[in-house]
Amino acid sequence: MARITCVVSRGDLPLGITWMKDGRIVTSDLGVTVRAFDEYSVVLTINSVTSKHNGNYTCMATNVAGSENHTAQLVVNVPPRWVVEPQDVEVLAGNRVLLNCQVQGFPAPVIEWMKAITNQASTKDLTLEIRTSSISRTVP
Repeated sequence: MARITCVVSRGDLPLGITWMKDGRIVTSDLGVTVRAFDEYSVVLTINSVTSKHNGNYTCMATNVAGSENHTAQLVVNVPPRWVVEPQDVEVLAGNRVLLNCQVQGFPAPVIEWMKAITNQASTKDLTLEIRTSSISRTVP
């Protein structure tokens, strides 16, 4: 759960206090609730924080004299999870093979490919072409 309170320290009533995310008014379909605590404060609550809640949250206070706002960034760290998990592949020597994988997470996970040490050809015999989420290699 995340709870953010916007408190106006001074200003003539009536005050309008509005929460925005990335420049748009916060709505309940985002999975948040906004409740007035009193005339000078409003609480934004996220019961189940997910990566969709990443962003810039702005509290805007307005009255007849003008408006004032403050923005804070919410960063939700999400552990890596497999979207496409690498699979075992057999290939004839001299042919190309494509090994795919895809992961999600925040910050963006780093994919690192390694060859298991076996009695097979050494890594010096490999030709690697690394793309964003796949690896292509020529098998000696």
